[in-house]
Amino acid sequence: MSLEPVFSMEEAAWPALLTDPEGVLCRANPAALKFFGERLKTLPSPLAALWPEDSATTWQALLTNAAAGHHQVSRCPLKAADGQPFDGLFCCCPYSGNDRLLIIQLLPYPPAQPHDQQESSAAHKQKLECALQLARTVALDFNNALTSILGHTSLILGKLEPGHPWRASLLEVEKSATKAAEIANDLGTFSRTEREPRTPAAGNLNNILRRSVDYLRENSGRPNIHWTFQLEKSLFAAKFDE
Repeated sequence: MSLEPVFSMEEAAWPALLTDPEGVLCRANPAALKFFGERLKTLPSPLAALWPEDSATTWQALLTNAAAGHHQVSRCPLKAADGQPFDGLFCCCPYSGNDRLLIIQLLPYPPAQPHDQQESSAAHKQKLECALQLARTVALDFNNALTSILGHTSLILGKLEPGHPWRASLLEVEKSATKAAEIANDLGTFSRTEREPRTPAAGNLNNILRRSVDYLRENSGRPNIHWTFQLEKSLFAAKFDE
């Protein structure tokens, strides 16, 4: 049996073997010798010595199909010298330029294509945006519920006598609700980190105070309360988040 003077896969970075149709290995490149170690110490060597017993396909069937031109790329069944399986692909086909030889290659998985990376990045970005939107919604609804709790708690505390036995418990409720409101605010702030920073606009704090008093006057349920306040007419404008 004559072989080419130089094995064309000699410098390949992946293991490559030459075998005849009877399963006798006659050539191996350095990557294959390193991969199989002592099991491929001498050549020629039987392919059966490298083939795992628990493989779904026999080496005889593989070589028969490859010799007939029915070869395919599949997950590699062979294992390294340390017993670890080769995490890659397995290919067997006729060797170019010699009808009596078959080449077996253990190929690493191909790298991800740029298009696949773009799709993965877009999917990750979409999932992140959905998570941030959920966090914003939870923070808003949670804060709305806490506003009602704090409002009613403050209203009851305002009606109770200083020595009332329920006052201490209501103060604890108010303190816990205030802490929960801070957490809801932090969650809302975190959910907005992916957005472009918003620059507060300049405004007049007197306008905010007037609207706040109007709201309390209409919703306090205490028409006998009279509001009196004096505002600075020449108030400087300030930048704030209303």
